[in-house]
Formats: sequence, C-alpha cells, structure tokens
Amino acid sequence: MIITGDIYLKLRDRGEKDSEVLKIEKIDINIADFEDFVNIPGIGPRVAAKIIDYRDKKGRIYAPYELKNIRGVGDKRIEVLKRYFKFPEN
Repeated sequence: MIITGDIYLKLRDRGEKDSEVLKIEKIDINIADFEDFVNIPGIGPRVAAKIIDYRDKKGRIYAPYELKNIRGVGDKRIEVLKRYFKFPEN
C-alpha cells in the first residue's frame, strides 16, 4: 500500500506495466478520528489530540485557517491537512 501527496493508493502490483490505482476521497475534518490524523505525515499524536479537542470544544471546523488557533499548527501543517481532509467551506 502506498499513499502519496496526491492521495492515491496503489492497491496491487500486477507486473511492471500493470498496477491498479484508486483515488481516495478526502476525509471530512469534522468526523475524522484520532487514527485518521496520526496516519497523516507530520501529524503526531499530540497535534491530533489538540485538533480533536479544539473541534470538540468549538463544535465544527469550517475552514483550514481556523486551525491556526491551535498551538503547534501553522501554515505548513495546514497545507498537509488540506491535502488529506475536506472542510465544509470547500
């Protein structure tokens, strides 16, 4: 299994020329669980817990820029999160 920045998953390799590729849909940031966050490159357990805690206190996250209110989440992490998660404003 290979996950790349464009969120593609290589399901199985059937030789040099044949491989099956499936595009994975982004996960809704408001229903993502702890495991969904920690499986993303650059998002460790501490940041995952902070995002979930922020979401639980606020109710919903509507836009990526809201995550700047969380200590440890800056522009670079937001760009990573935007590749893997969808936000209601999008």
